[in-house]
Amino acid sequence: LLPLQDQDKALIKEQMERYTPGTREWALNRFDSWASVENTKHRALILAAAAGLGKTTIAALIATERPSIVVASHFCRHDDSRANNPKRMLLSLAYQIAAKFPDYSTRLLSILKDSELTSDLLLSEDYSLVTIFNMLLKEPLNTMSLTESSHHVILIDALDECQHDGKATILDCIQRHFVNLPSWLRLFVTTRPEAQIIGKLKIFKPWLIEAKE
Repeated sequence: LLPLQDQDKALIKEQMERYTPGTREWALNRFDSWASVENTKHRALILAAAAGLGKTTIAALIATERPSIVVASHFCRHDDSRANNPKRMLLSLAYQIAAKFPDYSTRLLSILKDSELTSDLLLSEDYSLVTIFNMLLKEPLNTMSLTESSHHVILIDALDECQHDGKATILDCIQRHFVNLPSWLRLFVTTRPEAQIIGKLKIFKPWLIEAKE
């Protein structure tokens, strides 16, 4: 599934080396409050802010300090064809979730073997983004038995740097299909407040941060 963990770990390490302990606690508090609330109205938390306001540092901090909550993460990068490809993102997220949950891993392996799926095939034009989402995430996650009572989160940083061309984009996938995943799974996203993105994700009431704040 071509996981992108190594480059993500390098980016997280770089961000944490620049991080000043004790700062950005307001962001951690907001994340913890959202992640711990039962039956929240919004299962996705969208943090939107202009460039240079520390979104990636916040994402790296959450991924580092909340490993039991964050089951998978992806850091989009506009200058990296692997990191800005939405299909590769889904494959990497599926790999990371499989590493956390043996039951899901078993079901995912079964799907890959039964359909004789390879990464090259999944990344080809034969498989749409929504098809990959349903096949690798929705179906196996909704049929697994989870005994843990706590909520878990998928983290996506810099969504604005991911490819958004085509008929079915990652924005459409989040807007229309994320709610079809099990209720114990939530989504935390950071992005620039671009009109296209905010418009697509407005149902989640994006958390907008201004420089003056």
